[in-house]
Amino acid sequence: LQDAASRKADPELRRADLETELQLMEDDRTRLATELDVATARLARVETALAHLGPRVRGAIGTLREVLARAEPPRPGQQG
Repeated sequence: LQDAASRKADPELRRADLETELQLMEDDRTRLATELDVATARLARVETALAHLGPRVRGAIGTLREVLARAEPPRPGQQG
């Protein structure tokens, strides 16, 4: 009788364990999907910022070159 009860209980315990494991995996999947959504949105914001920053940095470099060129005394052999 005890062996029969054990044989019957084992599959039920395994099923409960599998259901618990499946629920944990689903919870992890949901958490990871949320984290991925947040990271993707952050990446999009960073890419947008970089797209706007690039031309501004190039413009600033150009301005600095112009200012430095005007501030430097002409080198020998250069007209200025």
